[in-house]
Amino acid sequence: MENKKGVFIVFEGIDGCGKSTLLKRFASYLFERNKYSHIILTRNPYKDLNIRKILRKDSDPLKNSEILTELFIKDRIDHLKNIVIPNLKKGCYVLCDRYKLSTIAYQSAQGIKRDYLIKKQKDLIDPDITFLIDVSIKTAFERMKKDDKRKENKFEKSPEFLEKVRFNYLELKDILDEKNIIMIDGEKDVETIFKEMKNHFENKLINRNNY
Repeated sequence: MENKKGVFIVFEGIDGCGKSTLLKRFASYLFERNKYSHIILTRNPYKDLNIRKILRKDSDPLKNSEILTELFIKDRIDHLKNIVIPNLKKGCYVLCDRYKLSTIAYQSAQGIKRDYLIKKQKDLIDPDITFLIDVSIKTAFERMKKDDKRKENKFEKSPEFLEKVRFNYLELKDILDEKNIIMIDGEKDVETIFKEMKNHFENKLINRNNY
């Protein structure tokens, strides 16, 4: 897809890993660093309401795997064309909650071939940085239980399924030819994690590319 001049940062991990909280904390840091920065916060799935309906209606995490795969990939492409790429062209920071690693980790846990998922998304642009936040299943479920506003989806109901997803995420760091995937230990406190992310960001982008 098209070239870009902004900065595309993705936050990945299993449900309950803390990525949404860290994304907002990172956005605040970017604003404090330069109040003239244009910062876009976005997420996947983007606008396909059918995805959300299936995730909340089904109780079996393995059900509708093929339908969900096609819906997720189409949604990611639409999201890139309508939100991510236009804002990158304007020079914005685009911070995204989930992207193509989620498709591979979750849908391969549903039984879809990993190679197929990688091939289907090979033309999607790579983020400048992907923060892959890893936590234990125990920690993830403890955090989800504390979130009163959370609307549970079918992937959050099965510890066994989320364990598969976590394993898939950990494998992807070595399988994919993407040097910009940064593993983050999400078991640490938020401020410690944030400082680690900030250091990675500054070393990788600011010092090298003068962002």
